[in-house]
Amino acid sequence: MATSAELITQLYVGYYNRAPDPEGLNYWVGRYAAGMSLVEIAESFAVQTESTDNYVYLKYPNIADSSSFITAIYNNLFGRAPDAEGLAYWKNELDTGSVSAAKMIVAVINGAQGDDATMVANKVDVGIYYAEQFLSKTWTAADNLAGATSVLSGVTADTATVTTGKAAADTEVAAEDDANTVGLTLNLTTAADNLEGGEKNDTISGGVGTLGSADDIDGKAGTDTLNVRLGSAAQVAPVISNVEEINVTFRGASASLNFADITGYSAINVDGNTSGDLVNLANGSTVTMTNGYQSILSATLASAADTANSLTVQANGVGTAAFRATAIETLNIANTGTAAWTIGAGLDINGTKTINVSGNGNVTMNLAAAADGGDATAINAAGLSGNLSVTLNDWAGTGNVAVVGGAGDDTFAFSATMTTGDSVDGGAGTDTVTMSIETALRTANSAAAGISLTNVETLSVTFATAQTAYGSGIDSNLSTLNLRYTTAAAFTKMGNSIQTIAVQSATTAGAFDFTYASGQTGTDVVLNLGLTTAAETATTAAHGLSAGAITIAGNTGGLTINSVGQSANLIGETKVNSVNSLTINAASQNLSITGGTALAANAAKSVTIDAAGKDFSAVGDFSFTAATSVAVSVSGGTAANVVMGDINASKADTISLTTDGSNTAGIAIGSATVGSALDTVNIGASGGNVTVGQLNTITIQQTAGMAVDVNITAATGATVNLTDVVLTTAITAQMDMSFVLAGGGTVNIAASAGAYTATTAGSHTVFIDGSGFSGTLSANFATLNSGAKMTATLGAGTGIVILGAGNDSLNAGGTGQTLVGGLGDNTYTMASGAQTIILGANAGSAGAVSAMTFETATLNGVGTGDVIIFAMAHDGTSVFFGSAAHSGVALNTGVVNSAAADPATFGTVKYSISGGDTIVTVNVSTGGDTSLYTVTLKDFVATATASFTVATSAFGLAVTIA
Repeated sequence: MATSAELITQLYVGYYNRAPDPEGLNYWVGRYAAGMSLVEIAESFAVQTESTDNYVYLKYPNIADSSSFITAIYNNLFGRAPDAEGLAYWKNELDTGSVSAAKMIVAVINGAQGDDATMVANKVDVGIYYAEQFLSKTWTAADNLAGATSVLSGVTADTATVTTGKAAADTEVAAEDDANTVGLTLNLTTAADNLEGGEKNDTISGGVGTLGSADDIDGKAGTDTLNVRLGSAAQVAPVISNVEEINVTFRGASASLNFADITGYSAINVDGNTSGDLVNLANGSTVTMTNGYQSILSATLASAADTANSLTVQANGVGTAAFRATAIETLNIANTGTAAWTIGAGLDINGTKTINVSGNGNVTMNLAAAADGGDATAINAAGLSGNLSVTLNDWAGTGNVAVVGGAGDDTFAFSATMTTGDSVDGGAGTDTVTMSIETALRTANSAAAGISLTNVETLSVTFATAQTAYGSGIDSNLSTLNLRYTTAAAFTKMGNSIQTIAVQSATTAGAFDFTYASGQTGTDVVLNLGLTTAAETATTAAHGLSAGAITIAGNTGGLTINSVGQSANLIGETKVNSVNSLTINAASQNLSITGGTALAANAAKSVTIDAAGKDFSAVGDFSFTAATSVAVSVSGGTAANVVMGDINASKADTISLTTDGSNTAGIAIGSATVGSALDTVNIGASGGNVTVGQLNTITIQQTAGMAVDVNITAATGATVNLTDVVLTTAITAQMDMSFVLAGGGTVNIAASAGAYTATTAGSHTVFIDGSGFSGTLSANFATLNSGAKMTATLGAGTGIVILGAGNDSLNAGGTGQTLVGGLGDNTYTMASGAQTIILGANAGSAGAVSAMTFETATLNGVGTGDVIIFAMAHDGTSVFFGSAAHSGVALNTGVVNSAAADPATFGTVKYSISGGDTIVTVNVSTGGDTSLYTVTLKDFVATATASFTVATSAFGLAVTIA
């Protein structure tokens, strides 16, 4: 059953759609208790001024339309218009006088069902709550009627809206409290003032020159505020009590406010455009610099001798403001805003032992000397969500120093006075510590007594003298190590987590050794050589990094060496013998290694040297002698040169030499020693040239029956030059060497001075596969050892020249090619296009020899347009057949059982010989010939009887001497 308060509140909702005021609700509940019926109370509501002002129908019921009144009541109660049937019914009831407006409202409330009834109940709940909250307040229609209406505006049949409605009621009450707490406004004068506040929140204000030492101010009750401007250099020391907030604006240099006789304050806010002093502050005071204050604030405590005193300095949007706070044991620094706060020059917190930093925005502090905070033994920024940057030069504190970072990306810069036992906990975020090795991490600091770095991701160390740094006090969060040194140095017992090592130096430096802690395995490390920051680059633009030898030991992961920022030069031997893989990049700057043994990575299973746009050079040799197989890759990019010494890769299974740019000098390396596992050498050019002029030896220590592939890719317009390439094997068993060609450029394989360029210890094969090559090949194997063979399958390219000493096999694949064969019993397979065969040539030219013994040549597929030439010696002597057992030249027409082809026109044989038995043999098949075979012999000279034979032809052979 509804209470009397609920019944009356229903009428407030129905008539006004608002919460009841406490006085009105109390009055009508009293009348209801005294016997007045609900309908009678509703009739009284109808004649109230608020009712007649809201509804024209209640003011003029005889002439006004009742429809709008009925619709308004439905919206007040249910948040909707009446249905057509309901509207028609109540309109008839009102218009005929069957019911009054009051009876209609009561009946509509009592007849509500479902969501309509729930909405009314919810509005009544919020309305009564509102009235109860105002019981101790002064409620007036002028001030509170709108609020009483707004608290019900969002209430529906949803239960959650009751909560929001009551919260809105609380807001209205709070606003009423604020409105009722405004106190007196008092103004200071230039005379001696004696001011007293009242019971509410008073405001005392004074301009420049109005606050003086003779003033006596008592704020009395309430929360009072003093707003004052100080413009005089003279100190003022007024008597002030019970004023909770003091706002000081400094408008004159060195203005000062003495708090010796100021009591009862809880907050001090400072702004202005000049420096100022606050002296004799109470212990635990909080001073806030606001509104862009940019000068230096000085604050001293009255309890300077108290070893437990503290001061809190807050900033909100002050930019670069600094402060002086001497004899403060604990200093709390808070950046309460979101803007960065750089505590600028002039900071002086001499004697402070503990510095706590908190807040939301970034904070930068430069504690450049002992007076700047160098006596502190603890800096704790655990409460700071922004970034903290602290410079701690000339740290002078005694005892161990503990630094704790916050949630942001913090930076801590130490200098020579960081000592054993000091610690840094970077906290969350990505944190950086910079320090000098002069005393920190030095040799004298044992593993147990060294400094402690936890939750620090980057460590930057400067070595001014020859020192050894110990990493045993650094936890596994450290991933980046930045080093600057000008002399030999070392970093030992590094953690397994270090993944990036950056070496930065502006002058010639000694060797540097990196040693990982025992048992550290599998970490991939990037070694960056160069000057990377803007400041470093600007001051050292005339030169790059010149570092001594670098040694990395104890880590079996991968290593990547990059040259960044400026060009880099390693002047000593570089040893990375523990790493599993090695990558060297000259991506953005030149990189050179000038030591005796340029680089040793004798555990690496893969080695990649990439000059992708810059030069890489190494004077010394490279050693990659992994216990298992190793792949070595050397490449040059656009405008890049790669120059290396000898490569010792005795366990290598793959060597790759590639270029993909427009460089002309290309890749030049010394000799290469590879192991028994070698099966592939990749050489490629795309848009640039690869010149391997110094690659004069590849020693194959290979087991019997294995083969080595040399993959050469020359893109159109690019050139690959292999000069004086000596392919050797120390064994006599079967070993083949294969050159596989691709692309459409130029490939030159030649001897620079007629020396042999390919030799094997047995009757092995040097094979050239140009089936996928459309460019130009010059392959000059002037001497293959006795019994060695060369076989070639040529692509569609032109100008192809093959010279060999063994029994060679040449398969042409293009049009207009020139096939040049040397000694040996050679087989030539012609392509469909016109070919030129030079027999008996040596070193690329017939005029380069004084005599040549020609053995057997077999030409397959000879056709119209082909030209066969016996090379003439340069001194006019002839080319001799080797012996009577050789048949000279065998011509295989390739026309078999085909009446469409005319073998009589298969070409002209040009030769100059002296001696031999069977000069030319024409091999044909039966049944397919259509005419006589004709061979024309030009410049024929013979010192013995020459034979000309044709095998099984229906037409025979005709020989013409010309």
